Amino acid sequence: MSIKTIILFLYLSISALAQRPAGVTKQDLDKAFAEKGARLSLRADKDLLESNESTVLSIWLLIPPKTNADDIPEGMPSEIKLPDTEISPYRITNWRIVEGGGNLITESLTASYTAPSEAPEKKIMIVSVDCEPLSPNYPKVQLLKTLYFSRNETAVVLNMPTMGIVNAKFVSNISGGIKMPDIPANLKLPPDVQAKLKAAQKMAQAQKSETNALMSNNMAIYNAKENITAVRFSDLGIQAMDGNLQTIPRMGILGISFKGKGQGSYSLIGKDVGLVFAIPSEQNAFGCSKDAKDNDHDFSCTGNVVITKDDGKSIEGYFATKVFSAVGKEVVVGSIYGKFSALKAN
Repeated sequence: MSIKTIILFLYLSISALAQRPAGVTKQDLDKAFAEKGARLSLRADKDLLESNESTVLSIWLLIPPKTNADDIPEGMPSEIKLPDTEISPYRITNWRIVEGGGNLITESLTASYTAPSEAPEKKIMIVSVDCEPLSPNYPKVQLLKTLYFSRNETAVVLNMPTMGIVNAKFVSNISGGIKMPDIPANLKLPPDVQAKLKAAQKMAQAQKSETNALMSNNMAIYNAKENITAVRFSDLGIQAMDGNLQTIPRMGILGISFKGKGQGSYSLIGKDVGLVFAIPSEQNAFGCSKDAKDNDHDFSCTGNVVITKDDGKSIEGYFATKVFSAVGKEVVVGSIYGKFSALKAN
């Protein structure tokens, strides 16, 4: 059984415990179902997916607000995940990918979709599912969900539900550095001057990699004495929140430190290692480190950093861990994961 299947199984097991939330009566459900499919929708927990990134798809039902004696709505409508077949007049069938490729693992009311490794032609992926009526009084309903392919060298997803942060996706591509000028072909110089100029350009080119990294928004530097690699991302722009595109600019700053260098898997759990993520405009910070432990809390990270590529000039990898923050005097817990690319300063 694959890890994706195990995760989906756990997700479904937890979801099944709460098919009908408190406050939603059978009469409320009957009223919603009376709309004959108009109040059903297919949702994804993330609409923008990177290469090989996964999202969970589920079917939601809009519950209309209660009405008073004059049939005037009171309050706001609410939404719940479609209940199981003992309550619902629909049987869920035929999950399928209509366009864009990818992979789909289905389990009745929910499915896990994984984006393709390469961008589809239109950079969209469409998933469909059928709601087959169990009663002749209801029509067959087909639901569609459009997902969008997004490619970034670095993509970080932060979840801190207690603070209203759900699937906040921050992205960036490597920038910075200095372009070395070429010697014009038609430039007439004495041979000895030309030779010195080429020698100087060659020397500058040798130092270019380190200079580019130090000026880049994504930089990795290794401290040989402490055997620690520190990776800094200083220009992460928000792309999506709770699956929706964001138009209000917010910037994030991420720092990761781990013991070792080169390709391999490195723990974030020990001493002198950790992670911090900040959103300066909102004065919010999130992080984890064994060194931050106090008498009441253990703020240790829980995951690893995996370096998948190190060609001497840049590194690529991914990470995932638990993170902590504070709301007043209360410590809150969330998670952060992502993939990255950074230039090496040394």
